[in-house]
Amino acid sequence: MPTLPLPYVCGWAEAPDSLVRALAMEHTVRVGGVIQRMAGRRVEMQNRRSLHAYKYFANGTWQPVSAVQWQAISEDLHSLTKKLQADEREDADGENYARWRVAATMALPDDVFVWLDEFERWFETTRPLAIPTDDDLDLWRIEQTQQHEGADLALILEEGMTDFNRIGRLDFTVIIPPELEGKVWRYCPVATTASIATSTEAPRRRGGRPRTFDKKVSAISTIMTQFKIIGAWDDPKKLRGSCCDLLDACRRLERSVTAKTMVFAVPEKTFQAWLTAAGFNFRRGRCSERDIHFWTRSVPHIAGKFDAEVFTAISRPIKPHAL
Repeated sequence: MPTLPLPYVCGWAEAPDSLVRALAMEHTVRVGGVIQRMAGRRVEMQNRRSLHAYKYFANGTWQPVSAVQWQAISEDLHSLTKKLQADEREDADGENYARWRVAATMALPDDVFVWLDEFERWFETTRPLAIPTDDDLDLWRIEQTQQHEGADLALILEEGMTDFNRIGRLDFTVIIPPELEGKVWRYCPVATTASIATSTEAPRRRGGRPRTFDKKVSAISTIMTQFKIIGAWDDPKKLRGSCCDLLDACRRLERSVTAKTMVFAVPEKTFQAWLTAAGFNFRRGRCSERDIHFWTRSVPHIAGKFDAEVFTAISRPIKPHAL
């Protein structure tokens, strides 16, 4: 999905500047200190507030855009905001907001896209962390004034807004301002999910998501089903143990069937993306000592339950969604 219409798809729950801030965040964050590193514990974890984007080229290929590339765009948007605010007349606060919305949106590159499923997960994950704006607070005060009065109203206004969740819905039937018509996507025409699914065109050089993504997600789902049968997990959102150990278990299972490691010969970060796409996540917090090798200990109980087809890495390529 191209970045240009994202603010409108979000219903402006995310503006161009806040989207760029998410794109400019490093995708991993360091946790722990010297003692943790000396003990051999991992000190990097995925930054769930960061958003990934990819640059699309005229020849049909794409490459990931590094977080540092968004810094300049973030500075440009900050300058644009200051300029339009300075041009407003006295006592006309917000006069240039409509102009800013269009100009800020057009500052986003029109040859960059985000994966639709990744964006949906990011959008859903970050909603509880949303911070109310001044406009949100003003609207809340008006609503409370309409619903309450007297001492009750005074108490509510004094305590302030204690629970705020910005609306977390995506709407793809958006109305694009005339200034943005024809600028939504530079290199490829407007496409639907159906047209993408039936397309047989495969670029010669690719970047971003691996072409075997869906097949590997399916392999993980099959493996996790067998783990569930032996009672290794109940809630897919609260798996025991660690991602590193589960990856090791998948490698052992693959070697037991194919005598080699192909599908799961990947970094832990890549495996984590497949696991998330399959609907699985680990419990928060540090893995307990007794669960460090939880998944590899369970491997013998499900070995022999698979055939080679589970680990066949052949799949049709995935193309980016476009509006």
